[in-house]
Amino acid sequence: MAGESSGGNLAAAAVLLDQARNEVGFDHQALLVPVLDARMDTNSWRALGRDYGLTREQLEWAFEQYAPGVDRTEPLLSPVCAPNLEGLPPTLIVTGELDPLGDEGNRYTDLLRAANVETNHIRVAGLIHHAIMAPARIDLGRRVVERTARAIGEALNGSPE
Repeated sequence: MAGESSGGNLAAAAVLLDQARNEVGFDHQALLVPVLDARMDTNSWRALGRDYGLTREQLEWAFEQYAPGVDRTEPLLSPVCAPNLEGLPPTLIVTGELDPLGDEGNRYTDLLRAANVETNHIRVAGLIHHAIMAPARIDLGRRVVERTARAIGEALNGSPE
């Protein structure tokens, strides 16, 4: 299961839901610059939530469209609030140094590791939130997409192919 940005939120939620239902049994999850905490109360949001391509106002609007009136601590909206992460599949989390979502990814990494979930965290220096959405135009975005694809290949196959 994989997703980028809000898709990372959906991917993490699907894996959490499967943990409770035990229907699919995902082998791996890859979360690229994921939205993991709808409260948006982190240092990275305070420092980077204006001038780096993703604003708090944009994400507030998106949450109201996607989950109007839902408590922001609901684990399927804010996976960092999940009470139990044990037994989740191995996870890759990619965060950007200049992404307001960075601290959420760091926190989820810590929580997964504390729950003994094999977790590979790639923190990319200089990466803004939307760079990987334009790999043909933003070289760092392209390199992150390629590095992430290799990491997923290694996680699933034991080799980057």
